[in-house]
Amino acid sequence: MLTRRRIPYHKRRAESAPSPFDFTAGGLIPASNCLQAFDPFVVQDLQQSYVDLSPNNNQPIVTVSPTLDVGGWLFNGTNQYIDTDIYLEYNYSIFATYSYLGAAGAYAIFGVNEGIYVYPYSSGSTRIYYEMSGSVINPPVISGIAGVSGEEVSEGVYGVGYINGVSYNIDSSPFETMTHTLLIGAMNNSSGSPYRFGNSIISRFAVYDIPLSAAQAAALSTHMSVE
Repeated sequence: MLTRRRIPYHKRRAESAPSPFDFTAGGLIPASNCLQAFDPFVVQDLQQSYVDLSPNNNQPIVTVSPTLDVGGWLFNGTNQYIDTDIYLEYNYSIFATYSYLGAAGAYAIFGVNEGIYVYPYSSGSTRIYYEMSGSVINPPVISGIAGVSGEEVSEGVYGVGYINGVSYNIDSSPFETMTHTLLIGAMNNSSGSPYRFGNSIISRFAVYDIPLSAAQAAALSTHMSVE
């Protein structure tokens, strides 16, 4: 049975069913470059929501299942996560439609150890930011579309963060090829074990094996938005 919750900016329209999101962003991104795409906001069957919608058929590893909520995958912030089973290269891109429900702190929406990750960060008892490998986003963004793209920002340095289609340079931790797989609802430590579990809802999620340009990221963010 689905858990009914009030989710900011992630409500379903009562009069019609939502349409699956277009992970090609209206054809701006080649479908073959999408390594994995999930739409638990639309696919309201837990097992079916794990099925990769991209043509690459990269299935995740689900050990501790999230709850299927009307807004998508609901992660409890304690032990639930999804292992995409994808090893990220320095020029890959990851985007997620999310609502963060937990307390301020270092809790991951998605992530990979020592490189690409997004988590809420608190510099005080009540202030929540979103940090992408050292780049703090202010004001707080509790729900929306978060993304990271392996764009080359200077010679040999890769990595740009996106919140709702707006780009933010990542200065302190450029992207690198990862030695552990990408997790959803958590990130992994240096040994690969999941930690920093985030109490969040992930409505849509996609991984690409190319860096997305600013135009592609903006268009994808529009296609990943939910109502």
